Amino acid sequence: TQTLMGVKRVIAVPFFLENEVVGNLFVMTRRTAFTSWETTILTAFGQQAAVGIRNARYYREAQEQRQIATMFARMAFSATTSVHALRNHIGAAHTHLNLFAMMADSSPDQAARLLARTPAIVGRLDKAADLLDKLHEPWRQEPDRSVSVNDCVIRALRDVFPEVRTKLGKEQVVKVSGIAIHLALTSPEPMIVTSADMLAEAFRIVLKNGAEALLESKNERKLWLRTSWSGRDQLQVFIQDSGTGIKETHLTKIFDMGWSTKEGQGMGFGLFWTKDYVNGMGGEIRVESVWQQGTSFCIELPVMQASA
Repeated sequence: TQTLMGVKRVIAVPFFLENEVVGNLFVMTRRTAFTSWETTILTAFGQQAAVGIRNARYYREAQEQRQIATMFARMAFSATTSVHALRNHIGAAHTHLNLFAMMADSSPDQAARLLARTPAIVGRLDKAADLLDKLHEPWRQEPDRSVSVNDCVIRALRDVFPEVRTKLGKEQVVKVSGIAIHLALTSPEPMIVTSADMLAEAFRIVLKNGAEALLESKNERKLWLRTSWSGRDQLQVFIQDSGTGIKETHLTKIFDMGWSTKEGQGMGFGLFWTKDYVNGMGGEIRVESVWQQGTSFCIELPVMQASA
């Protein structure tokens, strides 16, 4: 073939990478020899090619490490979120048992209310058992799937207020523990590809903070939950309360890891994780608050409409 093409000289330029040949460049000429300038150029090209191959290897290894880090980060977030929820379930059961111990000194009405709450507490213990089962095998992650944002909002609401056992419509007002909950969920059904457990947990964290602020407030106790379309593929989830509010100096810190207004109680993880999770889906979370008047969270998510 070389004879037919008139090739008289062939040079092989090895690509050296730390004393390892990672490739070769073969160059042919119809002349009887390569000039020193051509040899120099080809040698320099081989060195640059070796550097390019090395950088490609580094990039591939970095991508692999990033995928591994992402997987472990998701496992860590999932495990920490489960522990966070587990602590809340056990805390509720602990409080309920303490009240039972004092039931002999309670009025008949107080005793009846306490007994009426027992099924909800049993339900929370069942959820705690499920969480413990999941923690045994944290690497077994549920695959992301198309889930309803509205369903996750309702699920979060029931987790924070177990007393809500009736079927919830898209627009209604529910009164629980002296709190008027205004529910307004949009149509058509907004869908997003994610973990239903993680999305519900993100909503639950914000709702729980709002519920706690209401219990500490002297204002009329109101909570608003609303989903609203903001374009064809963008959804806004509003969670607003009329509670104690957040001091202006604290607003810039509430999403920081380890920062909490609950001195000696909170881990400072919930809202940090929520922001990280929402941002990871390509969404955004914002907060506005007026001290002693209330707080409003807006969570924007990239979603799609459910098919008819």
